[in-house]
Amino acid sequence: MQTLTGEQQIRERIGRQREVEYLAYHEWLESLRRDEITDAAERVRAPQMTTMEFTLTPAGLVNDLGQALRPIIEDGVAQAERMARANPDWKVELERRRLELEEYEIMESLAAEDPGSGVLLSRWMIPDSVREGKSSLPGYNRERLKMFNRYAAPTENGLVIGYQSLDGSNYAAVQAMDQALGYELPDGLGSEAVAAQRRFIPAVSLEWLTNNQREAYDASLSEQLGGEWYAGRPPIDVKEVVAYVSAQTDLIEKHMAIVHKVFDLTRDKDERMRLLESHRYNLAAAIDLRLHNPEAEVSDLQAAGDAARGAGLDYSGDCPIGTSVTEQAGRLGFGSEKVWGNCPHCKQYVQYDPCDPECYSCGANKYSGPRRKVGAQAIARVQKAKNQPNRHYYVQSERKQLVRSPAPQRSESRTINGRVYVYKKRLAVGGTNEVLIDRETGAEVPA
Repeated sequence: MQTLTGEQQIRERIGRQREVEYLAYHEWLESLRRDEITDAAERVRAPQMTTMEFTLTPAGLVNDLGQALRPIIEDGVAQAERMARANPDWKVELERRRLELEEYEIMESLAAEDPGSGVLLSRWMIPDSVREGKSSLPGYNRERLKMFNRYAAPTENGLVIGYQSLDGSNYAAVQAMDQALGYELPDGLGSEAVAAQRRFIPAVSLEWLTNNQREAYDASLSEQLGGEWYAGRPPIDVKEVVAYVSAQTDLIEKHMAIVHKVFDLTRDKDERMRLLESHRYNLAAAIDLRLHNPEAEVSDLQAAGDAARGAGLDYSGDCPIGTSVTEQAGRLGFGSEKVWGNCPHCKQYVQYDPCDPECYSCGANKYSGPRRKVGAQAIARVQKAKNQPNRHYYVQSERKQLVRSPAPQRSESRTINGRVYVYKKRLAVGGTNEVLIDRETGAEVPA
């Protein structure tokens, strides 16, 4: 047996490490591709059923990363309480999030039951105030009037939670779903009163129940409106949307080339999401056009997106993709996550719902420009705030909000007059900002 020299051992170890890094990199690329395919599938006009499993622990239900679901729902209630004090529209959202917390308590108890014992079911129609145009609450698809059924069934280790979207929030069709299970939903209940009614259907599987409910909903729509329906929408030939999206390799490859460029541009997650949003819309528009018009030639993602915007089509999706428990909760219908970002039009640093982004300063969203005139003084205050050393103050609804500066894109040390400075280059609206930061004091000077 030949004995390796020290140098050969080092080379062999380096070779193994490079192989591990190579495999990890390609696994990451494949994961990124799957995320983009899932996002596109959720945006196109085809029904989506999402299920996620959680484990029951002393901390409650946790995901596969050990992150607890309860704090996310409790934080959602606290956020709605704060918002409702300033904005009456949020009173409806506060009521819904309190109902979600009640439902979570029931889910924890259900997770201790035996698998196969039954399924918990709740129905979440679009809020009446949103349907009637009395509320500007973000995060609700006003074009599709989407509702959802949320399911929960015990497993060996905890609970599986399912989210089934249905278009239209049709009350008679919702009554038909209850009738299919032997329940009776009274006429005229409000959307939140419907959400407060929870049903436990014993000795059924989740698969059987979701199919039963969709079929009952669609049959009622056919009786009311004629024609055929699938999850509240005209049926499509391809029911497994993810598989269909995956098969559109030419469009996926063009989109992934853009995704890789954005990931190379910045490491900041929020900035990546902002930069990718319009491109994800373009991909969904192209795939949707090909899905519903097989004879159409679809190759230009930007052209497909521009045509869809011109037609006023909504490809906002259900909620952002991701693996954190916060993002998972959003995909299961538990509230919605708020994020911060600069409006590209009025430059305000605003809070928005990524499911339905809109600047509350000028009214711009991802489909349109400003709808309200923003005074020059307000923009000047924002620009002045950006020049403050070590901190950024942004005007928000006549009050000041302290926020962290964006993460640097690269850094290097420089020595000037005996003092060590760190060079930072940050993404900014319309370009980049370059600064030097004193390593000892943290003071910033222009680069």
